[in-house]
Amino acid sequence: MNNDNAWENVVVESNISNFIKIRQNFGKQGEVAELLGLSSQVLLSRIENGSSGIDNRTYSLFLLLTGNHPNYMLTSQDDFESIDMRKLVQEVPEDNGESIKALRKSIVKSKTGKPITQGRFANLLGLTGKGAISCFENGKTKPTKQNYTLMLLIADKHPYFFLVARNEVGGLFASEDMTDILSPTSIELKIIPQQNKILVITNKTNAKQINTFLSKNGGIGYISVDSTKFHFKNFNMWASLPAEFENEYKSSFYIFTFEL
Repeated sequence: MNNDNAWENVVVESNISNFIKIRQNFGKQGEVAELLGLSSQVLLSRIENGSSGIDNRTYSLFLLLTGNHPNYMLTSQDDFESIDMRKLVQEVPEDNGESIKALRKSIVKSKTGKPITQGRFANLLGLTGKGAISCFENGKTKPTKQNYTLMLLIADKHPYFFLVARNEVGGLFASEDMTDILSPTSIELKIIPQQNKILVITNKTNAKQINTFLSKNGGIGYISVDSTKFHFKNFNMWASLPAEFENEYKSSFYIFTFEL
């Protein structure tokens, strides 16, 4: 049963400098804008040049998208090879708020088993007071696509993705070495140490193994490079192939970036 205590701290406070750093490591402004469901890369540019802010919910969704959320990781409902991050941000239904009301009522209070109140739903979404939720549910206003996507994830009703709490899988100091599950003889595996991160370029077989490991261990573990173990705390598995490797590797390869 989906209870409200399971989804504390999904929404975290935005940090522009951290946003810029992660976005630059992840991909181009246009790519990130598309994945976040923003209408134009200009909006992202304004955020990064300081002329506009980013709300806490969009920022939290961005952290989930890039694998940098401190409390949760995003896992796909699909088979690994079918993962498409463009499916993350969902359109808000035109039903006068009925779907939003249903999402709220699908989450129950941990003590009573009754549906959570509008105020509690607002709290989980980092909103002040129940007013916004009331307006969403009676159709007076519509949430943004980013807010609605977070509602789906918190209610565990997203059609393609679900959340896994980092402290429930793997713990803070996972002892497993991810390289143990990879094929060391595969010619389609390259582990490249870079400043503050490890880049892994590999084929579908190893990528599936990595995805299974990350889901099991909450995105935390070790990776070995030349007999040295590096502890990683964050990752993203949807990054673009870095320009310096475009001539060497095909676009069909899977690219993981692990932050140390």
